[in-house]
Amino acid sequence: MSNSKIKEPKATPQTKGSLSRRLLIGSAALTGIAVVTFWPTKPSHVISLYAVPPDQRQSALDSLRNHPVFAPHFGECLEGFVYDPDFTKIEHAGKAAHAGAAPEHKAVIWERYVLGPPRARENKDYAMPFPTGGVPYKGRSSIIYVSRAAAKSPILSQKEHFLSLIYHEMQHAHEYKNGLSAGQKRYSWDELPCILKQAESPELIAIEEFIAYNEQINGIEQGHFDATADFKNRLLKKVYENVAGLRVRTETDPQFAREAGHIIDAVFASADE
Repeated sequence: MSNSKIKEPKATPQTKGSLSRRLLIGSAALTGIAVVTFWPTKPSHVISLYAVPPDQRQSALDSLRNHPVFAPHFGECLEGFVYDPDFTKIEHAGKAAHAGAAPEHKAVIWERYVLGPPRARENKDYAMPFPTGGVPYKGRSSIIYVSRAAAKSPILSQKEHFLSLIYHEMQHAHEYKNGLSAGQKRYSWDELPCILKQAESPELIAIEEFIAYNEQINGIEQGHFDATADFKNRLLKKVYENVAGLRVRTETDPQFAREAGHIIDAVFASADE
């Protein structure tokens, strides 16, 4: 399993040890309190997929292979991008993977990539990564499927916001390839506690989203992408929501805390390093 890491500039005093600050701002933004982030923002008026005709959206996604942030990861954690207006292509990929999967992997593939795309379609989600074979954390690269909702979202009409979304999805692909990062350890699918792999448990998704949103904010703060204050606050709210949900489960379910609490604690601690 590769130990390669997505290249990032060194943490600045503004970003290092900032999880507590992010949770505070995210909590305030969630309740509608006006938030001043003190993050410099350069307005962007460059249009992304928002203005691209439907028959040219796949070509636009293919051009991301040449973007300096994404290009180094093709052939490592990224296989490519697919324009998938209604998530039907990823659903078909999930069904094909499920048909050929080992018995112990069928449940996760069915939950994520057969039942998951219709839910994503209903929720108007923007994108979904699909690891080769349909099982995450197995050392395989991913294809990222991008929906019509991403092309129609006003918040993603700014190019930098759209690229930040792609960066978020690339974090998932990186984790799927290299293992779930929790402190000094990366967990393969087989190493994760069973309680996190139960089909009805949303906690693994919450951990994944916490990591991806936190890294998405890092990408903005480190200068990979410009973003408006409103967009950043949306991300901070997502970080707060995922942390809050995981803390509630850990504090109210002793069995869950025993089996998965150490992983969650390590994930939070590594975000504060």
